[in-house]
Amino acid sequence: MPCTSFRLFAASIASAALVALPACENSNSPDHVTAPTVTDDHADHEGHDHGSADHAGHEHPEQEITTPSAPTPGATNASDAERLTVGEFSFAIPENWEKRPPSNSMRLVELAAPAAGGAPAPVAAFSLAGGDIDANITRWQGQFTEPDSARSRETTQIAGTTVHLVEMAGTFRGMGGPAQTDTVMRAAIVERPGQPNLFIKMTGRSGAMDPAGAGWDALINSMTTP
Repeated sequence: MPCTSFRLFAASIASAALVALPACENSNSPDHVTAPTVTDDHADHEGHDHGSADHAGHEHPEQEITTPSAPTPGATNASDAERLTVGEFSFAIPENWEKRPPSNSMRLVELAAPAAGGAPAPVAAFSLAGGDIDANITRWQGQFTEPDSARSRETTQIAGTTVHLVEMAGTFRGMGGPAQTDTVMRAAIVERPGQPNLFIKMTGRSGAMDPAGAGWDALINSMTTP
């Protein structure tokens, strides 16, 4: 082959090779490795090694959505109970008890427990009063004719406050009124040093007072202060 023809042939081969190189660089062959894209979801997880082989291709399951179970019928959550504020004290109103306006000027507020046993609904009355604590309890006991009317008496601490609890039963005459047989009185005296004490008294027939016992205990024990 003449030299001139050989040079032209070699030049044409070199030009073809240069044209083919870009096509090889853009090849999608299996040997081509593409760096994974880091999404915002992954970037928010600090401390995770997203470049490791164990993490590559790992699927993140969807978060399970749970629905709160319905409350048990008749159950009462103390945190959900309506509260009654009397002075600096707060009380959880027992389930099915009803708040009422005071029936006389001596009372601040009243809570009526459910009626039961054919007896009227017993009422817990809140009031402020002075006087010696022992003298008040002795006076209440004198309103019952039975000598063993005092069922119980205790002094306890609730929310850092001294509370005196008493329970009496028998025939109740009150302040000279008609005798009421089969009557129960529950009372709590909450001490307020230097101020009138808080009195909580509930009186009624035993047929309604006995079922209200749990509510009474819950009411007193729910007392909180600021």
